[in-house]
Amino acid sequence: MKTMDVASRALRSDPWGALTAETSGSLAEILGQDAGPSREPRGSRVEWSKIRLDAGACRVFWDGKDVGLTIGQYRIVQLLASQPGIHVTYRAIYDHVRGKGFAAGDGPNGYRGTVRSAIKHIRKKFCACDPDFDQIKNYSGFGYCWRETSRAVTDQV
Repeated sequence: MKTMDVASRALRSDPWGALTAETSGSLAEILGQDAGPSREPRGSRVEWSKIRLDAGACRVFWDGKDVGLTIGQYRIVQLLASQPGIHVTYRAIYDHVRGKGFAAGDGPNGYRGTVRSAIKHIRKKFCACDPDFDQIKNYSGFGYCWRETSRAVTDQV
């Protein structure tokens, strides 16, 4: 029951992605549910430049350091970093995390503030690992993109 309380508090304090890999796994165990099919192959890794995405653990490493992202934040970074140089709309980012058509926030464009806030928190976490981090570019009024770097290498572990 203790884990359920931890997960419940996490959701109340940060409903946009507070569940970490450990919390969500424990929550599924408590509820007697299977965590469900993964959207990415378990054990798949993508890495290039200074970033490594570990899909099996929903972890992002920057220059060898765990960035400490929540699952929602991991999904945003995975979406942006897996297609460097491609601008992704606010709506596409929100849909990737919450599901297509999910509505929240103030008015029909309320999701934009939620995405901006999530990106702000993601940048802070990356900057804690590397004060010179500047990989996430904003295209004002449209969305975000990951700066182009060398070609990604994908492994199945």
